[in-house]
Amino acid sequence: MSKLVALCHGQIWSRGNLIREATITVRDGYIETVKEGFCPELLEGAGKIMDLKGAVLFPGWIDSHLHIPGSLLFQLYGADLQKGRNTDDYIRILGECRDKDGWIRGFGWNAPVLEKEGYERLTAWLEKQYGKTPVLLFSDDYHSCMCNSCALEKIAWAGIQVEPDCHGIVKEKDIFQLTARLEEMAFPEDQMETAILHYQEKLLDLGITAVQTLMFLGGNGDREWKVLRQLDLEGRLKLKINLALTVQPYEDLAQTELRFARLKEYETEHLRVHTVKIYMDGVLENGTACLIQPYEGTDWRGACVWEQERLRRFCQMVDEAGHQIHIHAIGDGAVRAAADGLIYAMRRNASARKNRHVITHLQVVSREDMDRMGEYGLIGAIQPYWFPQGEESYGMDAMCLGRRTENEYPAESLRRAGMMLTGSSDSPVTPVPDPVSGIRMASERYCQEERVPADEMVKAFTENGAYQLFREHEIGRIEAGYRADLVGYSEAPVGGKNRKGRLCFVMADGKAVRDKLG
Repeated sequence: MSKLVALCHGQIWSRGNLIREATITVRDGYIETVKEGFCPELLEGAGKIMDLKGAVLFPGWIDSHLHIPGSLLFQLYGADLQKGRNTDDYIRILGECRDKDGWIRGFGWNAPVLEKEGYERLTAWLEKQYGKTPVLLFSDDYHSCMCNSCALEKIAWAGIQVEPDCHGIVKEKDIFQLTARLEEMAFPEDQMETAILHYQEKLLDLGITAVQTLMFLGGNGDREWKVLRQLDLEGRLKLKINLALTVQPYEDLAQTELRFARLKEYETEHLRVHTVKIYMDGVLENGTACLIQPYEGTDWRGACVWEQERLRRFCQMVDEAGHQIHIHAIGDGAVRAAADGLIYAMRRNASARKNRHVITHLQVVSREDMDRMGEYGLIGAIQPYWFPQGEESYGMDAMCLGRRTENEYPAESLRRAGMMLTGSSDSPVTPVPDPVSGIRMASERYCQEERVPADEMVKAFTENGAYQLFREHEIGRIEAGYRADLVGYSEAPVGGKNRKGRLCFVMADGKAVRDKLG
């Protein structure tokens, strides 16, 4: 007979209200009952009773856009350049790196740092230090990759055509080709397994119990999916994970459904597949974001990755097949193109709101497009960690956008236009993806007009995230019939001033994976 677990003397944060005391019972990983107050009758017959000591409970947090396993493969087995602040740091970190399997792979260099101090010094040092060792160094947004001459030779020998600049840097299209076709670019499977498990612990430490993961950093597709599936079959996967198939416009789009069906074969209890991911543009920092008006002081607007007619046909095909489309769009030009493609598909297929299509990042958005996206029920997966918290925060954005920075990341405007917002980090771009920090940064941001109320941001990281993941009847609420995924704090960490609530309890599938109740 299954064992009943009872939780008592806890407080529940429910849709903006704090239930001062509640008693919860859990069986077989699911919530069986939730009652207000202390209910001793529910404790009878419990195999285990947990006194929460007044902890404030939320549903387990959901990160709706990140990249497993963060930068951990590079931290454990490559070069972690995120720790560097300047070119000297990058050189020091790389100088301490030793190739584990004939390649050196790094992640985390910052474009503004190298533009300020010059790329020439780092590239010259790489040629001198590692002239006979292939080196691949990804930028901190994963949209640029610096290759030394040895790596470029290996790429050419593999028959892959790339277009590096004078510093050996290749950008989005070429990086995706490398990911798909250069086997050596990916880390070995045993290293992937270790990094995934470490990353899982990092997320659980923050109370995150479910995620939508996109491109695997340090992988190439089948290999990481195989590792994740095996971990779940062995009972070692605690996170609920939604996988996504990334498709590039130069690929044979007629093969998309076959590729998606193959990915579906990796589904398990914790792994689900609903999503096709595409990139509409790049990022502001390297000039690949697509804008309606030119970059500040230039005639350059950037360009969309997808040609519009091809995008429309693709969206119609994927939407008709019943799959969710998740589009990366930074600039307002890219957001407009993404919205056009999705709305075209939904009109043709009479499928508005059916497949829960997502546009993520949404750094610059026109008012006209906000209203259209709200009308058609598009979901906005936002990263509140990036919202400027003061005038000094604009920095590089102001160099690219000028006065347009005053209107970037229009989160509250998107919400008021009717878009559902989901909370996410794009980790490892956000090194510490703590949802409580994200909630605060959205609700207290510098631009008061775009502050999203804390209660709405809690929903973004719980109920709304569950909806995006097609798991709204499984996670995202503390109610009977839902998975017992819970996160507890010593006091409410959001809503009000002087919040000092520390995370003290995390439960995943009815098992306490963090217990610091004292």
